[in-house]
Amino acid sequence: MGGVRSGRPWQRARQQVFDEETHCHICKEQVDLSLPYRDARTGKVDPRSKSVHHLDPHPTPENVARRSRLRLAHVGCNSSYGDGSRVKSRTSRTW
Repeated sequence: MGGVRSGRPWQRARQQVFDEETHCHICKEQVDLSLPYRDARTGKVDPRSKSVHHLDPHPTPENVARRSRLRLAHVGCNSSYGDGSRVKSRTSRTW
């Protein structure tokens, strides 16, 4: 039996995101939906390729494929965003 991100509900919701959205939810730039996940020449993941960003940092199995909680994002933006739990460091004074 597949995981919650490999089943039909997840695949349908993922495809719906790709069909309905054009811009990265994180950086607001357009996502080239035709870019392959891996660069054919180098074999490395292309950070400009498409991915699905979860608005909930830790979605429950029931919500992992809920379309209203999913947005289009670049792979690079999504991976650098992480789960949103990291707090940005602050300096001790205003510069």
